[in-house]
Amino acid sequence: MTTNTASPSPALSGRASVQVQSLSKTFEARGRRVDVFQDLSFDVPDRSFVGVVGPSGCGKSTLLLCLAGLTTPSSGAIIAGGTPVTTPDPQRIGVVFQDPNLLPWLTVEDNVAFPLELKGLGKKERREQAAQFIQLVGLTDFSHAYPHELSGGMRQRVSIARGLVQDPRILLMDEPFAALDEQTRMKMGAEVLRIWEQTHKTVIFVTHNLTEAVFLCDEVVVLSSRPATILERLTIDLPRPRTYDVMATERFGRLRDHIWRMIRDLGTDQER
Repeated sequence: MTTNTASPSPALSGRASVQVQSLSKTFEARGRRVDVFQDLSFDVPDRSFVGVVGPSGCGKSTLLLCLAGLTTPSSGAIIAGGTPVTTPDPQRIGVVFQDPNLLPWLTVEDNVAFPLELKGLGKKERREQAAQFIQLVGLTDFSHAYPHELSGGMRQRVSIARGLVQDPRILLMDEPFAALDEQTRMKMGAEVLRIWEQTHKTVIFVTHNLTEAVFLCDEVVVLSSRPATILERLTIDLPRPRTYDVMATERFGRLRDHIWRMIRDLGTDQER
């Protein structure tokens, strides 16, 4: 259910890029059954930016792993671009994790090009494609730097470029700014919006930060505590392009507070 009645973002009016159909996930942990989420169903429109929030431990990251094909759901289905997701497919679905996971012995250029090397592309083609996405994230001057020579925000930019280099239609982001300080986090959020507006990807963004969710997203899917169900799908009816000024508006505060009130008493188990 979407509680506000304002006109949806234009991005929400297109066809579905991702369909989550009656998805459930159960683990067996130390001899007991753990139901992570149950019967989740929602669509993500093409070219939209959709956030997933909820209390710690509700299975947000597990849901993203299922969407990426890295974890198999217990029941239900995920359809991406009209095709079921059953295994990882980085050419169709890219993933940016909380930890950049860069290879320390490789330069920025070689880290970004690494997925292309695994595909067997030649060195010249790898470098040309990597250079495009390094430029997109604003790191051309650091192409030959190593990870230890970069700030945390710069390393995360490299991770985003690596996630985009195979030109996937869908980009999944799992708390990509969680380890950054508040100023860097805000700047990275604005950078991600800029990149999204240029690339027209469909983005699914998992976060604990409600300000971040409202600032970035067209829609926020709010999950309950475990076993998670969908409490609400909230349309973020704020104009685009967005600037930091929108955070000071009354509408922004009401949207953020509405989400907070829904999840504040739902539990504080550790995230899986």
